[in-house]
Amino acid sequence: GRKPIDVGATEDCLWVLDHGDRCIRRVDKRSGETTLCFQGGPGLQGYTHGLLYRDGQLYVHEADFSRLRRVEWKQDGPAVWSWTEPLKMTFVQESWNEHDRATSTVEFRVPIPPERETQTVGDISWSQRPTRVARDDYGQAIAQFANIRIPPKGSHTLKYTLDVQPRAVQYDPPRLPLSTLEDIDPAIRKTYLATNKLYCLDDRAVRAAAVQARKDAQGKEPSDVRALIENIADYLVRKMSYEVDDSWKDAKTVLAGDKGSCSEYSFVFSALCRLNKVPTRLIGGIQIGDYATPHDVRGFHRWTEVYFPEIGWIPVDVTKIDGAEGSLDYEFLFGNPGYFVVLSQGDFDADALGMTYAIWRNYSGGRRKRDTYVHFEPAKDADAGRVVTLRK
Repeated sequence: GRKPIDVGATEDCLWVLDHGDRCIRRVDKRSGETTLCFQGGPGLQGYTHGLLYRDGQLYVHEADFSRLRRVEWKQDGPAVWSWTEPLKMTFVQESWNEHDRATSTVEFRVPIPPERETQTVGDISWSQRPTRVARDDYGQAIAQFANIRIPPKGSHTLKYTLDVQPRAVQYDPPRLPLSTLEDIDPAIRKTYLATNKLYCLDDRAVRAAAVQARKDAQGKEPSDVRALIENIADYLVRKMSYEVDDSWKDAKTVLAGDKGSCSEYSFVFSALCRLNKVPTRLIGGIQIGDYATPHDVRGFHRWTEVYFPEIGWIPVDVTKIDGAEGSLDYEFLFGNPGYFVVLSQGDFDADALGMTYAIWRNYSGGRRKRDTYVHFEPAKDADAGRVVTLRK
């Protein structure tokens, strides 16, 4: 591992806790080779004292919360799945009209969290009935709310509640020849290699960056699809730095400034991948805090998925890899550690969510103030047999 901090032994293997890649490795006792690598869940985010193997179960010590968490995993071809957690999620949009006399009129479009490999979702319950529910050009379900009127000095709250179970996944993609990109379903290629206002694929500077990005740091051309994607991600890590402002700029503008938010990283990464024949789509979500206690979260986040030949959609989060939070988190290269809930997936549709991914808003009249957040709490009996609370 890059930063091993603890090791545990069983009859047939060793278990290594690696803080460098924030993962747990199963190591062959005889050869020393890693035979399995997976995310242990949110317990590896913060401070940990290590691993414990007892009665056939592997636990990680989540020292921040004084508890042991049972680690679970399943290998499925190039994917290792781990950490599923039943949660109750409530999305909240609060709006205030602070004007003394004028009424504020509001329209919302809210994506409905999709059922997908990285999460299962239950039935959704709304605080008010949507005007209509439609799907955008990429199949994302969107609830629309029209003509909401907020009187002077009044307020309005829109909520939905559902049960969701996110889970972690880490892929180890094979070294497939670049020619296999041509074998991807033509419908996927047509939709997810296209240009739009975010990507600027016809811009000369963006096209020049795509040629440069396909090569590694030494200027060597990639020999396979995985190396191509890794080179493009590494190019952005070397070129860009993380910065948040109050706007989203297109790939051409972001490349010229070498700085961007998570959304802008995703726009540039998608542009460079698409010009190199790798289909991409945008993923928008919310980052969970502590999964075992009720809490509110405002940590919205966007990343990218690439369509890998013979596998399908797999995640690449260049913002996280770039160390925006202080470290190179390689769990986000071809992986998702499980403490995100996906709110929407697809791409830019001007007639639906536009550039947004959590909620589209249109306010008119009055003087508005708003707050958007998500409340999480563990589902009933969610931690039965999974978590052991430690007492001093």
